[in-house]
Parts: sequence; structure tokens; C-alpha cells
Amino acid sequence: MSEDKKIIVETDFKENFKLPLKRFVFIYPVFIIAMIIAGKFYVQNIDYMSDNSAKYKDIIVAEAQEDDFQTKPAIMLAGVDVKNYLTSTDDLISKGSISFATNCASCHGEKGMGDGIAGAGLNPKPRNLHSQDGWTNGTKINEMYKTLEEGIIKNGMNSYSQLPIEERFALIYYIRSLASGYPDVKEDELSDLDLTYSLSAGKQSNNQISIEKSISLLTKENAESNFKLTNIVTNLENKKDVAGYDIFQKTIDDKVRFLKILNTNQTWRDNQDNFVKIINSTLLTNGVNVGFNKLNSIDISNLHNFVKTII
Repeated sequence: MSEDKKIIVETDFKENFKLPLKRFVFIYPVFIIAMIIAGKFYVQNIDYMSDNSAKYKDIIVAEAQEDDFQTKPAIMLAGVDVKNYLTSTDDLISKGSISFATNCASCHGEKGMGDGIAGAGLNPKPRNLHSQDGWTNGTKINEMYKTLEEGIIKNGMNSYSQLPIEERFALIYYIRSLASGYPDVKEDELSDLDLTYSLSAGKQSNNQISIEKSISLLTKENAESNFKLTNIVTNLENKKDVAGYDIFQKTIDDKVRFLKILNTNQTWRDNQDNFVKIINSTLLTNGVNVGFNKLNSIDISNLHNFVKTII
């Protein structure tokens, strides 16, 4: 092409801006810049947009304190006439349902099926209250009251002796209303309860401390327990002449963890069967290696007796 025939193209911006597609070409960079600025603002101010913000912390702490149980001294719980609880009433069941929702549903589930969220990690699992099979203390009214009064520590069942006597009877009758098959209440069972726990005379409740104080005490207790068990493991050499020492060393990899599990459930001391049962039920967490499964009855007996000498 000769120099005297050059093609000159002029861009008409006004015309181009009228076209949607070409209009977007001009707007797109502005959009990107705006997004970058907004992102930077979000990152710099994220603390103020979350619960970590200082302006929310005071509110959260205040709400947590409102939910905390405060320290209360022991009080005298009024006595009752046990004959008043020979039969169920609508009022008792209504009061019992409220108590159940507050004290029991987290483990036993809203409908008493043993499927509560708080009980998911328990072993054994919380009881299905619709079944009358295998109750540790039984399903008679005096046996159910014993469970509430004393708890069943080996099963993870707390005592509810802090509840008023009437509320415990209401709770029992509500539980019994969940399913058929519970035995009829007999007058002599209530009389036995009165004699055993002096229900007509009343009783003194337990002291109640705040959750914060409870956590502090449990943390201290756990630290002391770990210190004690660590010292036991450190000084095991002093027990090397005791029968079962070699078996303990060969089959227990995490000795502190193993002793800690046994320390929280003392039923293993009663007999060798309980000892084996606890170990087998905690295989994933107790620090025992596969060598335990190869032990014969004499080895297990020696191991059981050895552990009893050190904790």
C-alpha cells in the first residue's frame, strides 16, 4: 500500500457507549475496582462484623453469666407423706415432664428413647426409658427413687438428690407414663422408701456451686490426678520384682492414659471380669496394645493384681 493511501480509523466514543456490549467494557474495570475496595474494607473490619467484636463481648459474657448456676448453700427439703404418691395424677405427670425436660432430656432424649445429644459419647448409652429390661436398680417405684437419690456412677447416671422430694416422685411418674409395663406401685414399697430415706421427715439438700467454680475445681482435680499417675509411671521401676510388672510393660503403651481410665471407674477392682470388661470397652482410648488380647487367664490375673498394687 502506498504512503498516500493510508487508512485512518477514528473511534466515536459516544456511538460506542450507546451499544450495551461496548458499554460493559467501560463499566467492568469500575466494577472490579469497587469489589477490591469492598473486600479490603471487609477484611479490615471483620472483627466488628462477628461475635469477636468488643462491642458484643460484654453482651455474650452477660448472657453466659445469666445461664450459670449460682452458688447456693444446702437447704432443708420439706418432708412428704409417701401415701400421697401411691397413684399417678395429671398434676404429677405435668410437673414431671417439666423436670424431665430440664434434667434428663439432654441424655435420655426428649421422648426418653436414650438418644439425647449429651449422652452420645457415654458408655454405656443412656437408658431407653420405654424398655423395662436390664435396669440396674429395677423399675419398681422404690428402685427408681433409689436411682434418683444415689445415682449410678458406673453407668454415668448422676444423683438428683438436690431435687425436692415431690419433684422426684413427679419425675418418676412422668417416666412411667412414657410406656406400659412398669410394675404397679405398692404401699409397702413407699413405706420402705420412707424408712430408708426418712422422706416424711425431710432432708437436707446438697450445696450447689456455680458452673465456673465447678470447672475450676474439676480442672484442678484433673491436674492433680495426672500428676499422681505420672509419678506412678515414673516410679514403676520400684515395682519390677512384683508379678505382672513385665506384662504391664509389654501390653500398655500409654500408661498414664490407661491408669487414668481405671482411676475413673473403680469397679475393675472388684474382680477380673470387670477389669477385662473395662479394658475391652475402651480399646480405642485406653493405651493398651494388641498384646493384651494374647494374654492367658493367668497373665490377666497377674496384670490385674499388679495394677491394684500401684493405684
